[in-house]
Amino acid sequence: MLKKLGVTYAIVGHSERRRLGESDEMIAKKVKASTDAGLKVILCVGESKRESGIKNKELGNAKRYLRKQLEMDLRSIHNSRFLIHNSLIVAYEPIWAIGTGKNASPDDAAEMAGFLRQFLDSRFQIHDFKVLYGGSTNPRNAESFLGKKEIAGLLVGGASINKKEFGEMIKIGKSA
Repeated sequence: MLKKLGVTYAIVGHSERRRLGESDEMIAKKVKASTDAGLKVILCVGESKRESGIKNKELGNAKRYLRKQLEMDLRSIHNSRFLIHNSLIVAYEPIWAIGTGKNASPDDAAEMAGFLRQFLDSRFQIHDFKVLYGGSTNPRNAESFLGKKEIAGLLVGGASINKKEFGEMIKIGKSA
């Protein structure tokens, strides 16, 4: 139905949906249904503060959490159609950063993006995909994230409802 309306992307696994009780099993079904329908999937993954290990400046806990999350969310896409069409975009959105005004550091976000790329390549043989960063992005920090080669773009939340801020972020994105 969405495809007939001209929709080309589906955001799946967003933190707000997960918070409302959407399970990894449900997300896996949505990933499969979306790809089977020919939609590109923006799969959101991210850890809470408890799972992050952020206090220790140690990203190992967050990486273990994301690895488990991805294995569960992508377990239904072991078909070549998904891989051939390069229909996956991963949005790394640490839950602890969303709407808090406290974002991950650009270096940490780039490290996590690199981890996601390596893991999906080795575990699922998904080679050609983009990683976005989402989590309290705004015009003041957008350029620092977009300046990292591992980060292909931003998943903008709250700033997107402010016309002026979102416009500034679009300009920054075009020049990055």
